[in-house]
Amino acid sequence: LGIKYMRKHLENSSENKDSSYREKPIDGKMNDLNHIIPQKFDVMCGKDRISNRHTGNKRFRLIIEMNCEQYQNATIRNEKTKITYDIISMIQSSGGRFLKMNEKTKRFEDVKDVIIREKVAHALRSAKNPLEKKLRRKIKPTKKKVYSELEDQNFNDVLTDQQSIYLSLIKEREDSIPKNHYLKHSI
Repeated sequence: LGIKYMRKHLENSSENKDSSYREKPIDGKMNDLNHIIPQKFDVMCGKDRISNRHTGNKRFRLIIEMNCEQYQNATIRNEKTKITYDIISMIQSSGGRFLKMNEKTKRFEDVKDVIIREKVAHALRSAKNPLEKKLRRKIKPTKKKVYSELEDQNFNDVLTDQQSIYLSLIKEREDSIPKNHYLKHSI
C-alpha cells in the first residue's frame, strides 16, 4: 500500500507542479516531499561556498560582468532599471529562480521580486569593469622607496663588508691553487 500510494502521489504532483521544482523525500516522511531543490540555472542567494560555486551563480556573475559597463555608464535611472530587469528576465526565462535558504526550515525558498531587483542592482553597482582590471594589471605604478641617511649608511657599510669578504675569499682561492695550474689548463 505504501509504495503504490507514493507512486500515485508523485505522478499526480509532478503533473501539477512546475518542472523546475523537484520532489524528493526526506527521511522517508510523506509530508516532507514538497520542497525546492536548486537547479543549474537557479541563483542561490547567500555568501557561503556552496552558493558561490553553484552553476547558476557562476552564470549570474558572468551575466553581471557582461552588463556592468553598460549599467555603470548609464546616466538615466530608467536605463539602469531596464538593464536590471533585463538580467532578471534573462535568468527567469531560462528556468532560473532566485532562491534563499530559510534558516529555520533548512529549505530553499523563492526570493521576493523586490529583493531580486536589489540583489541584481547591487551586483551591477559593485562589479568591476573587466577592461579596468586589465589596465590596472598592466600599469602598476612603481614606488621608489626613499631611504634615510642612516639606512643608506648601513647599506653601504654592509656592502663594503661583503665586498671585502668576497675579495679575501678570491685571494685565498688564488693562493691555494698552484701557479703552474693555470698554465696546464690554458693550453
